[in-house]
Amino acid sequence: GDIFGLMIKKISPLVIPIWCSWVISFLGINFIANNSISVSKIMHNGINSIFELLFIRNAGFRGYYCLPQTWYISAMFIAMWLCYPVLKKYKEFYMSTIAPLIVMLLLGFLSYGFSSIRNPNKYLMFVYKCQLRSIAEINLGIFCFYLTVRLKRIPWSKVGVCFLSGLEILCYF
Repeated sequence: GDIFGLMIKKISPLVIPIWCSWVISFLGINFIANNSISVSKIMHNGINSIFELLFIRNAGFRGYYCLPQTWYISAMFIAMWLCYPVLKKYKEFYMSTIAPLIVMLLLGFLSYGFSSIRNPNKYLMFVYKCQLRSIAEINLGIFCFYLTVRLKRIPWSKVGVCFLSGLEILCYF
């Protein structure tokens, strides 16, 4: 039951803004941009948008999507749903070993197989490419958090703090 509470807590602040954006986009696309579209086609598009409105569009469902930029929200929630129970049960092992392994394997696969991790709507046998990307990126965040916690435990000298600060600034470039 813990995962459902977490997902409701994460999704609830986004429901109203995403649904309002969807209504505006849907009306704009179907009534303004396509002024010759039929009422039955508009109803069909509305019904096929259910996967976008339920934040599960990246689970492999075909549908009508009028908010193309929200692919990451769906992908992120699905990735959290997959990763959170394992992270909760095996926290230290997951953060130190499983997360970086997932990052290397998935981003390596996407980079090698497609020369880019972009193009979110590409479907690979059973999963969207962007779903693999979001799983990898969430695990990258988990691993970076783990490294940050570990680095904070070390008593750094002033030279060490300056070195790390310089390294951080270099990473931004």
